[in-house]
Amino acid sequence: MKTSELVNQLLERNKQEPLQLYEPGQTNKKLGEPDEKLTNEAYNKLCELWNKDEKSRGFVKFLIKAFLPKNPLNKILSFSGNPGRCCVLGIKLAGVKEISDLWAPVQLLRAGRTLEVSAGKDSYKAAKEFKRKERELFQKMPVEVRNSTIGYFSDKDWCDKYLSGEAYTALLEFVEDCLWGEEEDVLYILNQLRNEEKKRDEKAKGHEKGFERKERSPKPKKDKTYNLTQFVDEDTLKQLKKIK
Repeated sequence: MKTSELVNQLLERNKQEPLQLYEPGQTNKKLGEPDEKLTNEAYNKLCELWNKDEKSRGFVKFLIKAFLPKNPLNKILSFSGNPGRCCVLGIKLAGVKEISDLWAPVQLLRAGRTLEVSAGKDSYKAAKEFKRKERELFQKMPVEVRNSTIGYFSDKDWCDKYLSGEAYTALLEFVEDCLWGEEEDVLYILNQLRNEEKKRDEKAKGHEKGFERKERSPKPKKDKTYNLTQFVDEDTLKQLKKIK
């Protein structure tokens, strides 16, 4: 297997200048947004897998084919039973419903705290009580829910893997960097995906045409006999056929 110098350069660059998903100094991310540290960890892991061996590179190719183009609606609604795991980072994943249900009390508590502060009712005792209640709510949450690590699935029926939002973001960044650097294997995969999409579109258009309403050919014009043929003789019938 030929080692990619481009990917080696991407890995070294990201170690020195990690991806920045948020504004400098921003400490709180919105619920469900990817964690910056984990995203960089996933990016580095993808680079390392690409140059590790043929099997590992094949796995990254598999992920590109399975999860591109990105569909933001492909979020796991709920994991029945045991939570899934991100196939890149190995971390547990949560569904949108679990996160929404278990985070609702926290958001309600924070909203109440904001109202207290804006109304000038803030105090050391109130702040301490708020922190205690918030800590208790977090302790009851599974770690994947507390970190709002949403799981993503592929819309390809041959893929049963899951990605975290962090790994998904890292995969998109990796593919974009390889595209700009003209990494041959990635360019080949993207061309494959483009051609497959084109074929699907052409097939869909052909399918629609099959249901188009066809124009009926005009019926042959019948001679006007007024349904009297059984009552008239042959000469009279000839005269009736001449009527326009």
